[in-house]
Amino acid sequence: MQSLKQERARAGEIYARGNNLTAAVGQSPQCQVFNPAASGKTVIVLEFFIGCSVTGRVFWGFDVGALTSLHGTLFNVNKGGAAATAELRSQSAAALLIGNILGQTALLANTPLHVEGPWILDPNEGFVVINNSVELHLGLRLYHLGILTSEVWWWIRQR
Repeated sequence: MQSLKQERARAGEIYARGNNLTAAVGQSPQCQVFNPAASGKTVIVLEFFIGCSVTGRVFWGFDVGALTSLHGTLFNVNKGGAAATAELRSQSAAALLIGNILGQTALLANTPLHVEGPWILDPNEGFVVINNSVELHLGLRLYHLGILTSEVWWWIRQR
């Protein structure tokens, strides 16, 4: 897998962005990779990493519709590579803002969790990671047909 990642990074197909989220008491931080309707691209989320300083539960899955806060598009790790169309978004809410829960697990305090996909996002689709505690550190890498947020890591591909 490492040589594939290096090959895709050199080809300009890996994207990254960092984000740490904190929610008010009674709300859950929720982070999303969103593929805009006008992108004309397919985004493949290959893996993500997540961490939190308190024990909680993490959920992930698909959602149609963008979360409210836009943090920007992802950065190409090959500095001269093409710009990403996939967006990093977030929102805090009392309810889980997720259409289809694909997985969930316990998240131990200060213990990073690695989850492998792949999950395919067509235009106007999102992939959401939610923690039921008041903070979330998410890193993503996407193979854009690639993505990174600070402490949930996503691997995506866009084509």
